[in-house]
Amino acid sequence: MSDDIEARLRDSFRDAPLPGAPESMREYLAGLRYGPRAARRDLLSWLWVFLIAVAALLVVVIAVGGGSSAPLPPLSSDWTLTAVSPSTTVAPVQTTVDRLAVQTVSELLASRAAGEARGGPFALRGYWTTRYSLHSCVPPGGGQPGDLEIWCHDGEWGITERDEPIRFVDQTGRVKPAEGPHLTPWIASTDARERLGTLPRPNWTPVPIVVVGHFDDALAADCRPEARQECLDRFVIDRIDMFDPSSVPAPTPSPTPTSFPISYPPPPLLTEELCYPGVAKSLMGWTTIADLDIPLDRFRSRQGQYVYAMVTRDVVPLGDPSGEDQWYDNPDYPGHKTRWWGRGVCLTAEAGIQEGSAVIGTTFLEVDDGRHIVAPYPY
Repeated sequence: MSDDIEARLRDSFRDAPLPGAPESMREYLAGLRYGPRAARRDLLSWLWVFLIAVAALLVVVIAVGGGSSAPLPPLSSDWTLTAVSPSTTVAPVQTTVDRLAVQTVSELLASRAAGEARGGPFALRGYWTTRYSLHSCVPPGGGQPGDLEIWCHDGEWGITERDEPIRFVDQTGRVKPAEGPHLTPWIASTDARERLGTLPRPNWTPVPIVVVGHFDDALAADCRPEARQECLDRFVIDRIDMFDPSSVPAPTPSPTPTSFPISYPPPPLLTEELCYPGVAKSLMGWTTIADLDIPLDRFRSRQGQYVYAMVTRDVVPLGDPSGEDQWYDNPDYPGHKTRWWGRGVCLTAEAGIQEGSAVIGTTFLEVDDGRHIVAPYPY
């Protein structure tokens, strides 16, 4: 009986319609927007990434704050903090040779001037160059110069403190000494003299050098009295400790414009035997005609031309550059012979073709009766 009642009630509730939802709920449901299922999965993925990052951060904080059993040690006062800079390669500087302190040129010269560098040995470092030039010098008064005077060639080779030649010689023959401290030594050993004098080519790049030498050499006794102290102060090289010309690059041509078709000037086109031999010269080298200070009447179209020239230091008899005095009959002075004097100039731009002139303001005509008549050189 009770089973029948229960069945009838179940059937009645199942068949009866459900009551309608309130109007407010209908409006709320109508306002909801449902996107695709994939978008909801992306949102969940980002949420998981965020949660993992937060968890990792918490682990780091715990490790730093309480996970370390000992704190970092403080900086000691002996530590040195050094800024890191780009790597550079610096050639090692030799500081001692046979327990001798290796000095720079300025240090050695200062010690000598202060009376602290007597005798030797002393070790010296710097840069070696040779800058010879063809020239002659009038012998000094007071007798024959001693070897340590290095008469007429002092400053043409030697050791500089800076990486520079011991002197610069331009195309006109003008000379400019090195700007930094430098010295020209006497070289005692023949082997060392040959080694230092044999470079790959003229005007070679300055070569790093370390030598051992001394002052107060016995050869100073052979110097003229007025040059005796100069000879005592001459540094004499006993041996070479370091010197390798192949360790430096070959010199590069000067960027200065030149009229020559090659980087270096041609060899001399004149020898001293062809231009007042035995007479001191103030210039022997390449220059322009305009810079020779000679009459330009017959050179007017060639003033800028480079020539190899020689100029005498003093006045000489002109007319025959070979050195033979040339007297000639002069119709302006009947019955007399005359000859010209002046500072002679020999010049050539081509081998085998030599021209002559004289420096303006130095010429005069000599008459065989002793008269000297100042006049411009007419040739």
